[in-house]
Amino acid sequence: MRKYALLAGVCHILFFSTELEAGRFGRVGLFSPFIEGGASFTRVKVRHSSAFNHRFFSSSKSDKELASFAQDLRDSVKKDLNHSGKASIKACFLGPRAENLELLESLVSEAIKDHAYWRRNFYPKDPAHITEELKRSQPYLETVDTLRKHLRYLLVDLKRSLPTSSPRYQGHMNWEVTLPSLAGYFAAMLYNQNGVSFEGSPATTMLEVQVGEDLCQMIGYNVPTNKDDNKAKIPSWGHLTCDGSVANIEALWSARNLKFYPLAVKWALESDDLFKDARELTVKLPTGEEKQLLSLDEWSLLNIESDQALELPVRIYALLNKPDSMPLDVLYNRLAKFSIQKRGLK
Repeated sequence: MRKYALLAGVCHILFFSTELEAGRFGRVGLFSPFIEGGASFTRVKVRHSSAFNHRFFSSSKSDKELASFAQDLRDSVKKDLNHSGKASIKACFLGPRAENLELLESLVSEAIKDHAYWRRNFYPKDPAHITEELKRSQPYLETVDTLRKHLRYLLVDLKRSLPTSSPRYQGHMNWEVTLPSLAGYFAAMLYNQNGVSFEGSPATTMLEVQVGEDLCQMIGYNVPTNKDDNKAKIPSWGHLTCDGSVANIEALWSARNLKFYPLAVKWALESDDLFKDARELTVKLPTGEEKQLLSLDEWSLLNIESDQALELPVRIYALLNKPDSMPLDVLYNRLAKFSIQKRGLK
């Protein structure tokens, strides 16, 4: 089970775009034109359209509470790091000679004690399962001895590790892990949340959303702050993966799907009578010229900008003018039949 670092210093973020490094950050979408696989998908399902905006900012009470919680959480952890000099950076690392050992010990100790307090106050009248009498029993004491012995074995083995925290070592791209990452990892690990869905990780899922928004904002992608912002641009988003290799593979896969999506849309418009009222759909080319999508050749379709491609399903839905008779999810499913994921390269 994957654990979360509070500031995501040890986590990798997956971005979706044709440039492979950034894309759209969202929570849940069961009918994505680019990421498919149903409930078996191990992280956060995605949807590249304004339909996500309706899901996340819908009028239901639960969604409003969720959005409010996310904003409160985001505001509560913002840090002002606009300091001069190197002092603020040096407070964020253990140091080559463990100069900040006391700081790390205090952070981890506070996290453990706070978690213990949380456990003790969850139905505080419940009886203790690990009693003082049990702690004095021989099997308990033997188990503790075994635990301590094998921990020491592990600590001995770990001393053969590469000294990546030392400035004398530059043999690998790894370096020091930040104190915020370590403290966040210890704190979140104790709660052992399952990030497969919001129900299994109500706190850490919101941290995951925040991590994606922060990184998207850092590299200049649009991160809406309210419902009105969603009307201007498609919101950026991403999700945490188990490591960098998985992130790279998913990014390549998603970028390919997005690159070929305009071809899938053209095929759908030509072949499926459901879309006959949308056959006059136009798109803006990188040159600024606007042309009918059905008139474009493969080269032109492959070079449509990402935002233009992402907007196609919603624009088709508007041209069909069937808000009551056909849900948007049905349109996504119909278009998905023509996607490269379904049809392959021909």
